[in-house]
Amino acid sequence: MRLGILLLGASFFLPFMQAPGVDLIWFGNTVMLVAELGLIAPPIAMNMFTVSSIVSDVALSWMYAGITPFACAMIGGLARSILFPDIAKWRPDLMR
Repeated sequence: MRLGILLLGASFFLPFMQAPGVDLIWFGNTVMLVAELGLIAPPIAMNMFTVSSIVSDVALSWMYAGITPFACAMIGGLARSILFPDIAKWRPDLMR
């Protein structure tokens, strides 16, 4: 599911990001964080509904309570990536 979202979403927005000169490493990092957040947080939450159908004895509200710290951490990481784009490029720049 995640691969399909990334292939469709990133390939659609890629030309719009290349035109103004947005760094593609930062763009890929941001797309990945947003896709993961969308798959665990409402209103889409495909991963949560999948786990809910497999583990039927645990309430969906209990699962949402369990992912809240992870969703907050992902939102914090996304905010840092947007505010400080060099964070996303730090590791790849070490390889050059």
